[in-house]
Amino acid sequence: MIREHFNTLRKLLFTADLCLVVLSFQISLYVKAFYYKTGITHFTFDDFMLAAIVIWGLVLWNHKGCYTFRLRTGFEIMQASTSASLKASGLFLVYFFVMGYPNQSRIQVASFLILSLISLNLLRLTVNSLLRYYRKRGYNSQTVIIVGRGKKAKEFADKVIENVHWGFNITGFIDWKGSPKGTSKYHLSSYRDIPYIGCLEDLPDIIKSQQVDWVVYAVENGHLRKVEKSVAICQEMGTRVAVLADFFPAKYAKERVDQFLEYPMLLFDTAPRANIAFIFKCVIDRVVAAIGIILLLSLIHI
Repeated sequence: MIREHFNTLRKLLFTADLCLVVLSFQISLYVKAFYYKTGITHFTFDDFMLAAIVIWGLVLWNHKGCYTFRLRTGFEIMQASTSASLKASGLFLVYFFVMGYPNQSRIQVASFLILSLISLNLLRLTVNSLLRYYRKRGYNSQTVIIVGRGKKAKEFADKVIENVHWGFNITGFIDWKGSPKGTSKYHLSSYRDIPYIGCLEDLPDIIKSQQVDWVVYAVENGHLRKVEKSVAICQEMGTRVAVLADFFPAKYAKERVDQFLEYPMLLFDTAPRANIAFIFKCVIDRVVAAIGIILLLSLIHI
């Protein structure tokens, strides 16, 4: 279900992206006409526009970060969109100069690149705002079951409850070391109105009987091997799985999940990471430099 919704949203946004690329190209023709004080050019579809559609289409479709909104800030969304736009712009400039289009105005190219960058970012910020709005009202939500009843499980539940815009609905806790439902040792209780609905042995039946999008394992360190079989069962049943892991104390390092030699690993990085201001400055510097080069070339062309 999640994958179907994601694919549908991705296709719709991808179509909107291509429409915005075409619109940006057409508006750039008006900018060119205004700059050179010539007649207004009507809708144009030529090899130049076709190249833009193909380049932006390939870059955006292969940049999955441009179509992921849940659990991401507006800055992270804009960062992914800007990165994809700059890559497409670079490829487009290479195509422009290699093919040697003498009749194309560099003012038009510069305005097209700027307009496409701005429009793609505005689209994503708008979509993200709408998704957050509807998630806060209970729409576009995903159901979550938490395996665990300790401190880690409760802290995760608190985080989800406090961030309604994430769009997660916790349907219950699973006691990973309790007795099966119906036995004398089985006890039900709740935490913040979220019920304990069973133990690990009940999980397959619970997944079959209700819509479960995520199973989050919040198991104490040293006991992950005991839930390994349960994780495999969830994956076989088509339910997404997340494991809240804090294997080692990270006093000075930042822990993150990444690929190392093609293996997924939990990495601890002590190197200082660039803050938001630094990243934003780097992006702006590169955009301004690219625009400056284009405008300089336009003056030479004139």
